[in-house]
Amino acid sequence: MSEVLLFDFFGTLVGYEQDWTALGYPRSHALVAGMGFHGDQDAFVAAWDAASRVLEAQSAITLHEPSMADYAEAFAQYAHVELADRERGELAATFNTEWSEHIYPISGAADLLVALGSSYRLGVVSNTNDPAMVPRFVAEHFADAEFEHLVLSVDHGFRKPHPSIYAAACARFAIDPSDAVFVGDSFDADYEGPMAAGMRALLIDPTSRHPLPESDRLDSILHLADRV
Repeated sequence: MSEVLLFDFFGTLVGYEQDWTALGYPRSHALVAGMGFHGDQDAFVAAWDAASRVLEAQSAITLHEPSMADYAEAFAQYAHVELADRERGELAATFNTEWSEHIYPISGAADLLVALGSSYRLGVVSNTNDPAMVPRFVAEHFADAEFEHLVLSVDHGFRKPHPSIYAAACARFAIDPSDAVFVGDSFDADYEGPMAAGMRALLIDPTSRHPLPESDRLDSILHLADRV
């Protein structure tokens, strides 16, 4: 029997707006306007998006995880705005805060985690560009779940599906990969990656988009208790 349940965070335990360009960033825009950016908010979002796509394309190849400060610097270079270290940090924090205001816990997930915690050790293995966001949301919405460890890509240096992040999670729990079940919603990061690392994996895939055994497919995180 597996003793550890490892959860992806974004899209698995919390929902978010996947098209982040559809959101408003008035505080971030006001900030960069005071730093020398002359475009309106739409122009700011377009510039941030263009710069971000370059970083994300690089990360998709190397699997190195950029920080929010890296995104702010990429924007500054793209928009030809010179930012001091303090300004870059302030912009990164402000943008991150505005984006995170649209994150919400999946209804029923907190109660499910509390129930599972009576039989399993719980952990999170998440891709994220900010080291504080996931711990803050866990404290605010999943405090009773008693996660033992939060393994974050921005701290680890590599993002899922890099093999080292799954190994790092197992090392934190002092377990063999076969003692863990990984639960998430991304086929490569939360299913193929953990399976290649020797874990069992369950994928949230209600529309059957991905090729996997039905026994490994979940319609919702709320159906997890029936599979472990």
